[in-house]
Amino acid sequence: MASLSIQNLYKSYGDVSVLKDINIEAEDGEFLVLLGPSGCGKSTLLSAIAGLDDISGGHILIDGESVEGLEPKDRDIAMVFQSYALYPTMSVRKNIEFGMRVRGVPEAEREAAVARVAETLQIQALLERKPGQLSGGQRQRVAIGRALVRSPKIFLFDEPLSNLDAKLRVDMRAEIKKLYQRLRATIVYVTHDQIEAMTLATRIVIMKGGVVQQIGSPEEIYEKPVNTYVASFIGSPPMNLLPATFHQDPSGCWLALADSESRANRLCIPAPREAGALADGQAVLAGIRPEAISLQGEGASASQQCIDARVEVLEPTGSDLYANLSIGGHPLTARLRTRCGLELGPASFCVETSAIQVFDERSGLRIELQDAAQLALEQDDSRAVAGRVSRFPGK
Repeated sequence: MASLSIQNLYKSYGDVSVLKDINIEAEDGEFLVLLGPSGCGKSTLLSAIAGLDDISGGHILIDGESVEGLEPKDRDIAMVFQSYALYPTMSVRKNIEFGMRVRGVPEAEREAAVARVAETLQIQALLERKPGQLSGGQRQRVAIGRALVRSPKIFLFDEPLSNLDAKLRVDMRAEIKKLYQRLRATIVYVTHDQIEAMTLATRIVIMKGGVVQQIGSPEEIYEKPVNTYVASFIGSPPMNLLPATFHQDPSGCWLALADSESRANRLCIPAPREAGALADGQAVLAGIRPEAISLQGEGASASQQCIDARVEVLEPTGSDLYANLSIGGHPLTARLRTRCGLELGPASFCVETSAIQVFDERSGLRIELQDAAQLALEQDDSRAVAGRVSRFPGK
């Protein structure tokens, strides 16, 4: 397998720029997912890596060597397409071995490779069937098998599950995950489905309008989105973004949320990590994940604070209850346990303040806050030191 380095990559069609200064580093054995809505440039970037599309500027390196100018067949990559791209008149066996046959691989070696891949994908019983006799999931396995049989440096997947129904998508997602865990291959995977990205990736590249918005592990992107676009794109339901006002005085920092009666729901937060990052009275957006909201009195902790809201709609999903709330006419969603007894109308809720994110209202960028847990430890340490000094003033 191999590493992948994309440096200052640009792609344009005439005056239209579709990829803008892309910089990505994927380590050997990494599962990198390119995630974003339709038209964000992720498939164009994958085609550029594969050599199916020329680039307008920048560099692409595989294992430290530039592949610019190389034909797709010379880049030692294998691609799995959304449409399967199987030959309908050939059997599964012949589809899988077709590339090896073209390259003149000896028959014995071809048979051994097909047997190995068929066992890995559990399609031994399908080898003599034609694609028309297979289900969508089986055809996708064959398409993956055709890529696996080559043992390339990098695997490229272009939305391979988008043609499958919901249940089959879940099953195939698990199969791809298990396959990756066995092979530890370097994979670049394109999808617009955030669930696929979160469950499969070791790192995610979120794109918008041909620009990389954030690169990080699924946990990093979910817990610390770099801006409001990422915050609202990742998560189902997505992060709530509520207009608020930042306040700070000697007693601490807090956010004021205006409610329907023009009273202030006040949420205490840690101070910004960078001094002066926010001014007292500055308008911000408070980012609150739906699961950080609970009914008042349910599992209360010291880091939870109460807010008043109005319950507009209740949506039971079986495992969860989604409550559509309103504060001052601004919507927010809470993910609650089922059968919690919540009814429409005014209600009080608790917010896990350690999970609150703060975004600049104008730029949409997240404001880094001090770590509340670390601050508590430092305060405990400082109090302990002060106690020792007071007991031994001469030391």
